[in-house]
Amino acid sequence: MPAPIVGFVLPLSVSVFKVGTPIAWLMGILFLAKLYGVALGSTAVVTIVITSVVLSFSIPGVPQGALLMLTPLLVPYGIPPEGIALLIAADTIPDLFATMTNVTGDFA
Repeated sequence: MPAPIVGFVLPLSVSVFKVGTPIAWLMGILFLAKLYGVALGSTAVVTIVITSVVLSFSIPGVPQGALLMLTPLLVPYGIPPEGIALLIAADTIPDLFATMTNVTGDFA
């Protein structure tokens, strides 16, 4: 590939395509739903995945910024938004795996 094309496409794809974010969001929402006793059907899970993929393109590049964008996905399903504080407090270890997934996706 020509260097000017690679120089444009590679940084753009790394900053926009975040593979780990939708996975981490789904796991976080499922954890909070179980914690608060909210039953999520398969339609809700599919909707959450599609929405998280679309929202992952606009997350801020700050630590825990993705979790702040998660709140609009919680409210329609009856999960208290206060659960985000729990996820932020416990997100250090899962964030390592999400970062590893994003980096692996960027390498691929």
